Formats: sequence, structure tokens, C-alpha cells
Amino acid sequence: MKLNSILLTLLAVSGGITGYFILNSPPEVYMGHVQKIMYVHVPVVAIAYILFFGVFLFSLAYLWKRKERADIYAVVLTEIASLYTFITLVTGSLWGKPTWNTYWTWDAKLTITLILFLIFAGYILIRKLTDPGEQQFNICAVIGVLGFLSVPLNHLSVKWWRSIHQASTFMTPKETVSDEYSWILYLALLTFVILTVYLFRIRLDMEVAGLLISVSREDTLFYYTVNEVITHKDKYENKKIRLMGLVQPDSVSWNANAHTLEFKVTEDMVGTLVVKYEGIKPDMFREGQGVVAEGELTPEGYFTSKTLLVKHSEEYKTPKDAASAAEVVKSISAAN
Repeated sequence: MKLNSILLTLLAVSGGITGYFILNSPPEVYMGHVQKIMYVHVPVVAIAYILFFGVFLFSLAYLWKRKERADIYAVVLTEIASLYTFITLVTGSLWGKPTWNTYWTWDAKLTITLILFLIFAGYILIRKLTDPGEQQFNICAVIGVLGFLSVPLNHLSVKWWRSIHQASTFMTPKETVSDEYSWILYLALLTFVILTVYLFRIRLDMEVAGLLISVSREDTLFYYTVNEVITHKDKYENKKIRLMGLVQPDSVSWNANAHTLEFKVTEDMVGTLVVKYEGIKPDMFREGQGVVAEGELTPEGYFTSKTLLVKHSEEYKTPKDAASAAEVVKSISAAN
């Protein structure tokens, strides 16, 4: 967290200085003030290329080593790179209108950039709309590897096809930006690098926190009543839960030699569920008393358990005893 605070401070300082020089820089001879879009457009393109390369490497690493950490890194980089690609498309359109007299043209470079964005937007949709698991991770890793192939194709499209787009600003031997503007461009690039590192750390922390919560939920055993389990049998089959209720009278069968205990557990003396417990019989286990069985509901409809918790209550009465007590009270009242 301390490093994040430092990055945020550096970002504020660098962003403030960069913004000041951009606003006070002279207008370009041919394009005028619209040229200042370059200070956002060019850095995000360059960084997006690098991030997509990172996605490519981590996706390969996941397919090779099957390490979930590699998948997490690939996801975080994909989200930031996709955001930057979207910014590239928007700023490119705004820049293109006054210079090309159109917001959009099906130029090779522009079209490949759009395809690149759509590929990784699909990657993100798969992450959001499907359940986490090996199948999801594999599909996204393959997309991360194959999708990256459009990055070098995008870069080389200006050379291979006739394009209205200018050549790369950073990756060509010949300078395409004059010294008057280039130093501001590099300052803007530094600002976006700091922003990228900050976003990466924040998003990574969120992803790890989400993973920890997911693991915690999987490890947490919730308590369910007998009627809940009976009503939603399909939901609880083969899922480890804690079943709570009352031991139904005259339903207990104990095999001392095999250490197996079979009984029915109920909530309202109407709905019942058979529990098959294997282990040492708790000393406080009684018919009609509260019990919590930890285990799983089988497809056959009974509950298997190896952990049994009991709660003894002296105030509990079986339905038969309760009826007898009621008759006694009734007779006493009638006598009076």
C-alpha cells in the first residue's frame, strides 16, 4: 500500500507537469492544437503493445505450467491493455476528423486495431460471463496467445499496405516528431507508464482479494435445516454442508462394532432425512435432541457424515411425552 501511495504521488506530480507543458506548447504548423491529442494517443498505443506482449507471455506460461498466478497476471494486463486500445480508437477518431476529414475509415491499421480491441473485449466477456475454472482459463489463455498475433500485424500494416496512417512514432529509426514536441511526448509517456504500474497494482490487489474471498467461501461450511435440504436436494447433492435438526425418536440404529450410527433427523417431526454417521458416538447423543451433522447429501437421498455435534436440552420432550404432559395439565385444570 505504501508503494501505491508513492506511485499516486508521482502520478499527480508527473501528470501536473505534463499537463502544464501540453497546454502551453505551441500549436503544430499544419494541424494546430488538435495535434495535442498525440500526447495521449501515442503513449497509450505504445504501452498497450507492451501489455499485450505481457498477456502473450503469461498466457503461454499458464498453458505450460498451469499456474493460476500466470492467469491472474494475464487477466489484469488484458483489462488495462483493452482500456488503452479503446482510448486509442477514440483519440484516433478525434484526431482523424480534422486531419483526414473523417472520424473513421476502413484503413488497414485502423481496422486491425479495432479487431485487436474486439478480440480482447471477448476475452474479458468470457471472464465475466462464465464460471471460473480450468476450461475458462484455457480458453482465455489461447485467446491471449493468438490475439497477440494481431499486434505485430498492426505495427507492420503501415509498411505492408497503403495506409493513411503515419508510421510509428517510437519504433522507427527516423524521428517523426520534431524536438520541439518530442520531449513533451516522452514526458507524457512517463506519466502513462506510472499510471499503468499504478493501475496494475490496484487491479492485481482486487483480483487477489477476490480469489481469497472465493477460496474462503468454498472453505466455509454453512448450516442448513432439514426442510431446506429436502426442498432443494439437487442444490445440496455432493456439497459439504452442516445439517441441523432434531434426532427423530425411535429412528436410531447403532452398530458398536462397526462404529456406524444411522438415524433420522427432522425439523418439525414431519420432514425427515436419514443420516448415516461413521465414527465415535457422542456421549450426549439422545433421541429428540438437537444435532448437527457435517457431511454430504448423496444422490440416493441420505446424508453421510463423519462429524457429529450434539446439543442436549433437558426441556425437550418427544411428541408422545408432550401429549402426555398436556393431558396431565388438562386433567388438573378440569379438577380445579
